[in-house]
Amino acid sequence: MTEVNGKVKIDEAVTKTIVELVITNVYPKDNLSSAGGDIITIEGSGFPLSLDKTYSIEISFDSAATCVPFETSSTMIKCETQPFKEAARRMLQPGGSFVMTLTATSTTGGSFNSFMGGMTIGMTVINKAVSMTPPLVSPIHFKALEIQLNADYPTFGMTADDFEVTIVPDALEITHLTINNDGIRKLNVIAVDTINKTLTVKYGGAYSGTYDVLIKSTSNGNVDTAAIQLEVLFEILDFLPLEGSIFGGTKLTIQGGPFTENIKETIVKVGYKWWEDINFDCYMISVTEDEAVCRIAHDLNREAKEYEVIAYASTYEEANCFMDNDCLFTFLEASLLPEVTAPAVAQFDQASGEYQIVITGTGITDTAD
Repeated sequence: MTEVNGKVKIDEAVTKTIVELVITNVYPKDNLSSAGGDIITIEGSGFPLSLDKTYSIEISFDSAATCVPFETSSTMIKCETQPFKEAARRMLQPGGSFVMTLTATSTTGGSFNSFMGGMTIGMTVINKAVSMTPPLVSPIHFKALEIQLNADYPTFGMTADDFEVTIVPDALEITHLTINNDGIRKLNVIAVDTINKTLTVKYGGAYSGTYDVLIKSTSNGNVDTAAIQLEVLFEILDFLPLEGSIFGGTKLTIQGGPFTENIKETIVKVGYKWWEDINFDCYMISVTEDEAVCRIAHDLNREAKEYEVIAYASTYEEANCFMDNDCLFTFLEASLLPEVTAPAVAQFDQASGEYQIVITGTGITDTAD
């Protein structure tokens, strides 16, 4: 009891009144999605008056799933079903059912009420996401993703506004950072094809890792997305050559990515210890989705040793290395390199009408890149 001064003590001799929970109706009862997302209305009496900390309300279908309440009054509770456990889905058969249990616990007066309704909820496995294209993206590559739904997905309510698509981390590569919202990101639905049963969503970047995709439809409940995941990664798989001049100038071809088409969004360095006073840059020449080409900067302060090749997705994230040599590039000492032994000479070629530069030296190969 509460009065103007606050809470009032109730004498222990006062007999507590147990308010019985009575369920008179539950709807809908049939064709609920095993992926959850259906709104269930429970009618009856004796229900908790609020969803604050005063009461704890639990609604479940056997041990297979729960229904989260979001609205309550003394005569009605509304809840949203959560995905049914995988084991329960495998057992679902036409006409299969679950018993709904409603439990309400009071934390203020010590009364506890529990009621197991003899209501059965018929289950049908329905809407599913079949595939997603592409299934692999860069942390910074903003692009459209297409999600294919089952061929018999209902066209009723199939509009962009009807869907809510979210990616939720299953396993993140980055574990040492504080990540906002636990890495959960919403993807905007930008197009819906009611004939081909596809959704087009806009991916706006994410940390490297594996993400579960959640799709909720206001009209048709949650979509079963067990068949799809989004892989976000940025990696170095290989590069050539593995060694080059201590003075720089080597053209490096890196396999991996996925890289973005914008050449300014890929940064490559060979070495990283700033205190060594060396130019670590590898100047970008060209970029495709799975290949980046750069030329190592000229520098006279390097040592003849191994330096790590590092690629960055803009300034956002460093690539994972999947090479057996840990992505190490070896700079060769000067004694192992060709040497120019005379001044270059310019000779005019009558046939081509162009000047040719002739360089004399030792160990010079017949190819240059």
